[in-house]
Amino acid sequence: MLSHQDNETLIRVGPGTAMGEVMRYYWHPVVLSADLPDPDGKPMRIRLLGQNFVLFRNSDGVLGLLDEMCMHRGVSLALGRVEQGGLRCLYHGWKYGVDGKILETANYDNCRFREKLKANSYAVRESNGVVWVYIGPNEQQPPFRTFAVDERPDESKFAFKVYSRNNYLALWEGGLDSSHVSTLHTNTARLSWLADRGMAPAQGPTWAPMDDPAPDFAVADTPFGYHYVAVRKVPPSRPGGEELRNMRVTPAILPTGRIIKGPNLNFLVWETPVDDENSVSILIVYTDEGPISKEMIYTLLGIDDDRFWAEESPDFKGTWENDFFQDRAGMHCNYSGLTGIMVEDMSIVTSGGPLYDRSHEHLVPADLAVVKVRQKLMECVRLVKDGQRPIGTHVADLREVVAPDVDVPATTIWQDLVPSHQLLKAAE
Repeated sequence: MLSHQDNETLIRVGPGTAMGEVMRYYWHPVVLSADLPDPDGKPMRIRLLGQNFVLFRNSDGVLGLLDEMCMHRGVSLALGRVEQGGLRCLYHGWKYGVDGKILETANYDNCRFREKLKANSYAVRESNGVVWVYIGPNEQQPPFRTFAVDERPDESKFAFKVYSRNNYLALWEGGLDSSHVSTLHTNTARLSWLADRGMAPAQGPTWAPMDDPAPDFAVADTPFGYHYVAVRKVPPSRPGGEELRNMRVTPAILPTGRIIKGPNLNFLVWETPVDDENSVSILIVYTDEGPISKEMIYTLLGIDDDRFWAEESPDFKGTWENDFFQDRAGMHCNYSGLTGIMVEDMSIVTSGGPLYDRSHEHLVPADLAVVKVRQKLMECVRLVKDGQRPIGTHVADLREVVAPDVDVPATTIWQDLVPSHQLLKAAE
């Protein structure tokens, strides 16, 4: 378990905190491109790592990110007008370009005055329908990363987001915890529990190895962070057949990312810290098998039910006030009383509150991947404190990072399933 002091170090991400300094070395996904669809459209108020910003798309369709408050009198630019190449404050008409230059000062027509000032502006990139930003020092800006999803056609991928009242670490640890799948996601994953009740899986595909609730774990460092394997027993396919194991490898991509393998699908997931108590989960779903069905994904995850979430209202709505809409009466045939993988994940993490103190835990070997992520983050804190860059910022090309989930002979060396993970090179 962590000490209370180390737990505080890991969960606090605001300006001037140790983890906040680490996080400012990385690019972060914050919203979807679809949230700002049109040039000169409505600007967005963005909160990231405890700071407030305004994001807008100018007349040429270029995105800009500035500090939220106008340099003149400190009112929010998120209420402003985007027009004629810039973002204009409603209060006195000061207008800003995407690079922070003062284009106009309507109440003081003096070009020399304008040239002396410049608003803080930050790097912005769009990729796979997601807007990424970098808010750290310009001289420390890392290369922008590429992933396997970049090479998929538009019809085979899509992105969505979910806001929740959770600290980023609780969400990330949950996503890196393979052992919970056999319990929390019983209705989707555990065939034996369903069969004992004469039922077929409630929805979506199933993974027979998840009948083994106590997988063996192993972890290894990588240039992007680390990866781990959960090894489960597999029922023999025939009498006297070769002994097999299911090996499910998950990459943990610092600072908050992972790739999760689903049947015929992959999920590239980021738990972006809004502040200490709030996060936005950015998910890019992609497949190698033709067009992707957004509706099928939402059903699998349980977010086709607008009691929990909707595209136009993307806050996770399960709370203790509504008991997470848990169906206690139906738990004879629905193990969790919740519907869908994401609803189960979000509900269980949210139930513990946003600032859980990990010094009260009692860990077991199945928590190895969770322990590892904490160790890597603390290592990043030490590196930055010593004037070095944190882990993974030098690696740009992550297209070969994959998450295999395969049944293989029990003698298989799991690292041989992902040899590319150790061959990643620093950006030139």
